[in-house]
Amino acid sequence: MPVLTKHSLAERTELLVHRDKIRYSEAITHICQSLGLDPSDIVKLISPPLYAKIEAEAMAYNFISKRNKNTASLVYA
Repeated sequence: MPVLTKHSLAERTELLVHRDKIRYSEAITHICQSLGLDPSDIVKLISPPLYAKIEAEAMAYNFISKRNKNTASLVYA
C-alpha cells in the first residue's frame, strides 16, 4: 500500500478534480475508497490550502453556512 502524505493527498486530489471534473469532496472520498481508508482517518493529512478549497466548495454548494467562516455549520438538506 502506498504511503499517503499531505503532499501526495493534495496532488492526487488536484489530479482527480482537474482530470475527472469532480468536486474536491468527491475526490477525497474516491481516494479513501481506493485505498480502503475511512475518511475520518485522513483528516490530519488535509493541508491548509486543500482544506480551504474544500471549504470554499462546500460554501458554494451550500453544504455549510456562509454566515461566519470561523463558525461554519453544516446545512442539512
